[in-house]
Amino acid sequence: MMSAKVDITPTVAVQTVSQPRVRERILYLDVIRAYAILTVVWLHAAAPLAYEFNSLSASAWWVANLLDAIARPAVPLFLMVSGFLLLDPKKKDEPVSVFYRKRMLKVIVPFVGWASIYLAWRAIGGGEQFTPVEFIREIINGPVYYHLWFIYMMIGLYIVTPILRVYARHADTGNLTYFVLLWFVVASIVPALNKLLNLEIGIQFVVTTNLVGYFMLGHLLRGVKLNAKQFKIALLVIAGCIAFSAIGTYILTVRADGVLDQSIYQRDSPNNVVYAIALFLVIKSLDFKPLFQRYPRVQPVVSFLSAASGSIYFMHILVLELLAGGYLFGVKLSGFTVHPIVGIPLVTLVTVIICTLVIIILKKIPLARALVH
Repeated sequence: MMSAKVDITPTVAVQTVSQPRVRERILYLDVIRAYAILTVVWLHAAAPLAYEFNSLSASAWWVANLLDAIARPAVPLFLMVSGFLLLDPKKKDEPVSVFYRKRMLKVIVPFVGWASIYLAWRAIGGGEQFTPVEFIREIINGPVYYHLWFIYMMIGLYIVTPILRVYARHADTGNLTYFVLLWFVVASIVPALNKLLNLEIGIQFVVTTNLVGYFMLGHLLRGVKLNAKQFKIALLVIAGCIAFSAIGTYILTVRADGVLDQSIYQRDSPNNVVYAIALFLVIKSLDFKPLFQRYPRVQPVVSFLSAASGSIYFMHILVLELLAGGYLFGVKLSGFTVHPIVGIPLVTLVTVIICTLVIIILKKIPLARALVH
């Protein structure tokens, strides 16, 4: 084990190991969720700048482009963690009604609350008007605000999870691998070929569509751990994926006369599927205990960010827009305020701190506590 560093040295090559110890599993899942929510915030801090190819300096645009490319696996990581936890074959069987009662309410209640807040923000900040019927219709139709698409998608995944649990519990590794590979072809390769070759496939694929593959990947990869050599290869893969995404997006955007082409940015693009898998395995294969023992103040921060990741996801866009409009401190703060190499990390940090303070305050208010469950 390396002194004062995380340990990346297992005893054998890629292997299917027995179920990890509970404590170890919680550690790396906490790190993945904490990392994912931080990168979600910086992605949304960087994204507005990526659209300004023709108006930003080259260095400013490239910083935004690179940070955007780095952050792209954030949502896939969340999905993989959810699949890891919800499809755990060691969980006891439970009726569908029990599953919904235990989990859906934890999503639905804060979702309705934050959707209502964002509709109010659209009315106050954007001048939109809603009748009570239109208000309800907006929430049902979705996504209310652009980042909330993820919540609608997660609700859909929760609805089908009892079915996926039965499949995951009884399918062997070969069948699970087939599911994931078929999803990769259907949801990732085929759209890429369609864009490159204008090739349409008439087969109507079902089940293995959208982002369900990431959910299943979290389950399929639960026993995989990298050795030192494979760990280094995975790091090279990650670096290559980031470079491919950033350079490829630049080339496509230049060809589009400065209009941002997000094809490679897409969370289900072949590049980002490989990136997300490699990153998930890299973090999962680390031993964080030495790090947390050496720096005991780090683990509480990671644990908080992990536990609060859902609440931060809900509110961070509102905070970013309040900061950018100068509504919080009287000074506009965004990635445009200073050079993005400073501006984007600064805005990310300030946003996460504000979200943290709001969560702490709301947890002390009985009726508001449901917003940050």
